[in-house]
Amino acid sequence: MNLKENIIISIECGIVSGVYKTDDEIISVSRLCKENNASSTTVVNALRTLKNAGVLVYRPGRNYIVTDKALEICENDISQLIKDKLTDIITLSVMTIRPEDDFISFFSDTEYKMLSAIMHIAAESLTAEDKKGSKKS
Repeated sequence: MNLKENIIISIECGIVSGVYKTDDEIISVSRLCKENNASSTTVVNALRTLKNAGVLVYRPGRNYIVTDKALEICENDISQLIKDKLTDIITLSVMTIRPEDDFISFFSDTEYKMLSAIMHIAAESLTAEDKKGSKKS
């Protein structure tokens, strides 16, 4: 994964995990540059990609803002990324992984953070469903 993709995933994870909500302003380009050790061109390209996907909208004077469709779009993007990564792991495991190998090493830091956020959200969702189920009983 390249730096632009890492920035995109990082922002999408922030949206899915609730760090950014509809109408929230994404942190500034300069701060994204510092946090990702990236050029402004790379950061702006990542933000434009998210804008073109319908995740963000640019408002002069307010920077990039999260749209009302962002959560659904990001959940789909991240789900697909997880499926792709799991497919890669399964393919590798059939070919090369021994039982003592560490699966975490197959993920970049950004991917690991993304998977952790998704697992946390899934656990919360299951807990909420369990609570609903116990009320019906």
